[in-house]
Amino acid sequence: MNPVLECTQIRHTFGRGELAEDVLRGVSVAFDAGETCLLMGPSGSGKTTLLSILGCLLTPTGGRLVVNGEVVDPKSKNRLSRLRREKIGFVFQHAQLLPVLTVRENLDVVARNGGLSGRSLRLRVDGLLERLGIAAVRAKWPDQLSGGQRQRAAVARALLNRPTILLADEPTASLDWEHGEATVRLLVEQAKQEGALLLVVTHDTRMLPYFRRHLHIRRGVLHEDRTP
Repeated sequence: MNPVLECTQIRHTFGRGELAEDVLRGVSVAFDAGETCLLMGPSGSGKTTLLSILGCLLTPTGGRLVVNGEVVDPKSKNRLSRLRREKIGFVFQHAQLLPVLTVRENLDVVARNGGLSGRSLRLRVDGLLERLGIAAVRAKWPDQLSGGQRQRAAVARALLNRPTILLADEPTASLDWEHGEATVRLLVEQAKQEGALLLVVTHDTRMLPYFRRHLHIRRGVLHEDRTP
C-alpha cells in the first residue's frame, strides 16, 4: 500500500541571517489511509508548522511532499488549491465558520467548491448534519451555537468533499474537556467511517488513548511511539 501522505527531509526556517530560526529540521514521515495519528509537542516545537506544510498551506524551505501519490509542486498554485479542495479536510482550533452564513450555508459553499450541486449536494450536507447531531441548528448563525456545535459544524465542513486526509489543529483548545472529548471521539469515528487519514495536533495528553499512532516533535525533530 502506498502512503496517502508522505514527506521527506522537510525543513522550514523562519527569518533570515542572524534572525533565522530552524523550526523543522529534516522531518520524514509517511501515513496510510485510515490511520489515526496524534502529533504532540510543546509550544514552538514546530507541530503547527508541520501540519500546515502537510496540508499544503505553507511551503517548506526544503524537502519533498507527496499527497495521494502526487509530488507537490509549491510553484503550482492551481494544483495546490485543487489538492486542498479535493484531498484535504481541515478542522481548525476555533472552527472558523463564516459568521455571515448559517451552518447550512457554510457547508453549501464548500460543497459547491468541491463540485457538488443539486440533489447530491443536499443529500451529502443533510446526511452529515444528521450524522453529527446538528441538523436542528442548520439554519442558525455561528454566534448562536455552542462551542461544541461549532466544532461539529467544522467537522462536517471538513468531511464534505470526502477527503482522504483529515487534519485538525488543536480542535479542543477552546472547549472544556467534556466537549473536547466528544469532539475527539467524533473525529476518530468519522475518519474511520470515511476511510480517511486523521492527523491531530495537540498538547493535551488526555487524547492519547484515542489514537493508535503517537508522534512527538521536539525542537523541530520528529519522534514516534506506537501502541501495540
